[in-house]
Amino acid sequence: MTMGSDESLEDYEERFQLNYKRVGCTLNPESLKLVLLRGVQEDLLETLHLLVGGDIYQLSYEDINTIFRNHSRAAIKKGRGIQPIASTSSSNSSIKGEIRNMLEDFKSEMLQALAMQMATLHIKRKQEEAERDFAIFFPRCTRRHPRNEFSLNSIEVCSVCDENNSTDKCPSLLKLKVVYQGAKGVTK
Repeated sequence: MTMGSDESLEDYEERFQLNYKRVGCTLNPESLKLVLLRGVQEDLLETLHLLVGGDIYQLSYEDINTIFRNHSRAAIKKGRGIQPIASTSSSNSSIKGEIRNMLEDFKSEMLQALAMQMATLHIKRKQEEAERDFAIFFPRCTRRHPRNEFSLNSIEVCSVCDENNSTDKCPSLLKLKVVYQGAKGVTK
């Protein structure tokens, strides 16, 4: 529940009390005070902070009601009423609302970009892990070749066992491959 643009603090507090009684729920005084103050317009909340000489959230619920009543009656006595305050605060609040929306959009764009980068990093890590796991089955050439120029089947001799078997016919390599694929299937 928020305060209307043409509503005094006293009227807002009365409407708040009426709605609170109508709902029929029970809140402790501290929570009730926080809900009441959350609906007050930001510029009026700053004025209330100045009137109190500190943080209005530190006062009790009854003291806040008294301050609301005094502020509303003083504004009426001075002849200002609520209309001039509302007209200046509506333009300020609309600007603040636009800035808030722009910040929310910026935040969501940043979070999306971070999520995409994290997903990309996660995929790259999985690919590197898979390449490391299969390195024993497809050993790389000892000479340094760029990754895209060298094929995995360029090595004919197995480096797992001491014998000089070809990679296609090495019994140790085939057994390791079966064991590794079986362990991989169990963990999935």
